[in-house]
Amino acid sequence: MLKGKLALGLACDGDGDRFGVIDSDGTWIAPNDVLALLLDHLVRNRGMKGKVARSVMTSHFADAVAKSHSLEVRETPVGFKYVGNMLRTGQFLIGGEESGGLSIMNHVPEKDGILACMLLAELYAYERKPLGKVLADLRKRVGTFLNTRVNLRLGPDADMPALAARLSSKPPLNVGGSSVWRIDHTDGFKFIMRDGSWLGLRPSGTEPVVRIYAEASSQNGLAKLVDAGRKIADGKF
Repeated sequence: MLKGKLALGLACDGDGDRFGVIDSDGTWIAPNDVLALLLDHLVRNRGMKGKVARSVMTSHFADAVAKSHSLEVRETPVGFKYVGNMLRTGQFLIGGEESGGLSIMNHVPEKDGILACMLLAELYAYERKPLGKVLADLRKRVGTFLNTRVNLRLGPDADMPALAARLSSKPPLNVGGSSVWRIDHTDGFKFIMRDGSWLGLRPSGTEPVVRIYAEASSQNGLAKLVDAGRKIADGKF
């Protein structure tokens, strides 16, 4: 990228259903950010309207963009088939998930990495500036959403059903130093704080792995949530 002075780098996985993108300076742009960028592009540059669908563990960045355009957001369980079901209704402008799946209205209701890459190229053609700058401008307008995902492998003796049962019956009410405002059980356990930050946990049903998702407005806040997630996954709550 730097040697060739290229505008952006786009790639798909082997079957073309997921995408990856890097900016002109080589910075990776996460799927969570791409969903927000393309939603804003479709509304602001193309003049399109419609609802937004995202999986429960996907960033709320898209929610903030949707709110700025007075659009409704619907949350689904993890898995693009649920997002696809929303797109099939014809009412949804865009749907996406944090793992790199995305599609839009009047297209196939399946994740399409090639489509996502073409839309990113179109966005660049409209804006004529690095996607990192477009992303920074969008954050100034609607807020900063920093997020991460950690696949935490526990010991072979970890009792995953017992962990899930305990989280259901006696969930922690304070996470990372913040009081829990609401717990979402759509798919796993999502602890949402009043400031908009959240921690998601999805214990695997087949192996001793807990998938930890976290989002906050600062790196410090994000680190606290991830640390809290590790402790909860280890049964320390």
